[in-house]
Amino acid sequence: MAVRLRFEGHSFEEIGHLLNRTRQTISLYWQAYQERGLAGLEMDHSPGQPTKLTDEQRSQLGAMLEQKTPVDVGFEARHTWTLPLVAEWIKMTFGVTMSVRGISAMLGRMNFSFTKATYSLVRADADAQALFRKQTFAQLKKQVEAEEIDHLLFEDESLIRSYQALL
Repeated sequence: MAVRLRFEGHSFEEIGHLLNRTRQTISLYWQAYQERGLAGLEMDHSPGQPTKLTDEQRSQLGAMLEQKTPVDVGFEARHTWTLPLVAEWIKMTFGVTMSVRGISAMLGRMNFSFTKATYSLVRADADAQALFRKQTFAQLKKQVEAEEIDHLLFEDESLIRSYQALL
């Protein structure tokens, strides 16, 4: 059907829309037909399910993930995107239900990568932190190494988690 529609003058996008396939899939069909004729269209395996989101929807999703946090789009007290939250946003926005695994694969194809969430202290004094790292902490490390101090305790973990040798 794709080849016939192409001969009738339809674009790959139009054919994809009519047959519920991506433009890339229609292009592959056309290329296979041009190279091997009808034999090129015989499939030995299924190429998979059609994409659930359109190119425009994926573009909108990508822009939203880059520019907004979950709380910005209506999720309560959430600052980090997770796959279940993305799934919920896709369902709310586009009315499309997708599995977490499917979303993970799609985001990978969109060149998104996953990182472990961390935090930064908004009101932290950068000068005081630099002074602590350069002088105070350096001196404490020397005392630990010289066994002048047996234990070094921190009030919070923001620095000690970066210095694994002390754990």
